[in-house]
Amino acid sequence: MEKRIKTLVLFGSAHRDGNTAYLVDTFLNKINADVTFLDCLDIKPCIDCSKCLESGKCHINDKLTRPLEDIDSYGLILCASPLYFNQPTPMLLSTLSRFQSLYLGKKKLNSKACIILTGGGGEAVNSGDAEKTLRIALRCAGITDICYIRSLHTDTVSANDDKAALAELNSCIKKIKGE
Repeated sequence: MEKRIKTLVLFGSAHRDGNTAYLVDTFLNKINADVTFLDCLDIKPCIDCSKCLESGKCHINDKLTRPLEDIDSYGLILCASPLYFNQPTPMLLSTLSRFQSLYLGKKKLNSKACIILTGGGGEAVNSGDAEKTLRIALRCAGITDICYIRSLHTDTVSANDDKAALAELNSCIKKIKGE
């Protein structure tokens, strides 16, 4: 039997039925995952209080508190966001700012990561800057094994019809499973 992957999903979209959600749901349905799903709407950002310097953990108490306390147990961190001005949404960035406590606590995770990005807007849409931003946040926690799924023309092709995005999704699944 296939081993279950404990997965933390950081969902940076306000649309639970949109293109980003479609790719997240499709991905999760293809892996054997034990999922903690967090929409990032009400998660408070790091306020640079420096309390994590003393304790190694974040002192903000909200729905991210428990997953941060259990962060070592996750085999996969999945960050999903539509692009706003070619960047992840502010709510996902706000959530990831709390990874600062992992960095300052010198915690290095033995997790893999998957970044799912969606966007429309014609020629102007580009995921490179968003990928770099998210990669930096994940590397602060010691995560370097990262794969990417991108659907970047959702104004003309929905994610469920985006052959390139679905190919990246399948490639990412193989990488996560170690195939």
